Amino acid sequence: MEIDSISNRGRWVPGFSRTIDGEIVSDEAIKTILFDLAEEYPRYGYKKLTVLLKSLFGIKINKKKVYRLCKEMDLLLPVERHYGSEQSLIAFKKVAVNEPNNHWQMDITYVTLFQKIIFVLGIIDTYTLEIVGYKAGFS
Repeated sequence: MEIDSISNRGRWVPGFSRTIDGEIVSDEAIKTILFDLAEEYPRYGYKKLTVLLKSLFGIKINKKKVYRLCKEMDLLLPVERHYGSEQSLIAFKKVAVNEPNNHWQMDITYVTLFQKIIFVLGIIDTYTLEIVGYKAGFS
């Protein structure tokens, strides 16, 4: 039975993909190519492997199918989570202010005035909300 004679109402036949030239490639052949690519590029995930299949071999394939094939072959890389460092959390720590001049905050603002950029740096006391000092100048 020919693969082209099997019709699934316009949907591609499961278990096969096509190249740009229209040639049929089985999933088993794609798995061997994926295994070779994963050995050559061990840090590549399924999305980059999809790009390699398309560019090097001319296979029309979806990244979801490559994900499924990589999952069947146990080629998926572990997901790396990137968390913020502890130091970045210290900057947003809440501080209890009980008296004036105990905690100050700074803010810098850039203002365009007469086609020139001017910066304004303000220092504010967080207890009384008064401006302790400021500096303005050209940047």
